[in-house]
Amino acid sequence: MSDVYCCITAALLLDVLRGNADSCVVLLDHVYGRVSGILGDGPDAEDVAQETFLTIQNALRTGSFDPDAAGKPASWVLKIAIRKALDAKRRMSLRERVNDSSIDVDEIVDEHSLETETTADPASMRAALGTLTEDERQILLLRFIDGCSEEEVSSILDLPVGTVKSKCARARAKLRRALDAFTGKLALGGSA
Repeated sequence: MSDVYCCITAALLLDVLRGNADSCVVLLDHVYGRVSGILGDGPDAEDVAQETFLTIQNALRTGSFDPDAAGKPASWVLKIAIRKALDAKRRMSLRERVNDSSIDVDEIVDEHSLETETTADPASMRAALGTLTEDERQILLLRFIDGCSEEEVSSILDLPVGTVKSKCARARAKLRRALDAFTGKLALGGSA
């Protein structure tokens, strides 16, 4: 671990819990340094650093982390910062892929059917994906484009597996209806 992170100690975290402004600045600076290493400098890194700081502060307040009992407070802080930064990077990547015309929408909509073909042009596909909420797009892209299992999607998005399954099914049906509307097909029973 670099010298920069050696000052993240149980004492520093206790000072953050007590609201010591100097300690809060030190912690936020270190968190930003780690997050910006993943996301680059800028507003995204600032937002994630602030979100990480608030998560740490909340964990300290609720007692879900005991700095006196922890062996390595710096590791705990860095784990949170890295996870949040990677999640943000993944969300940014997912947003970019929503505009990617190479997405195989048939794979998403008809996972188990080889008979159905979507004749939608890339603009219709993007428009149909645009009707989904961010959560629905994330679940579908992670599940069918990235090939993640339902359990992996559950872990990445911090949702119960059952919620992932139900949201995925609803999102697929919604996407099918939107594609049918954009391509002029009638959606009957969820299939074309």
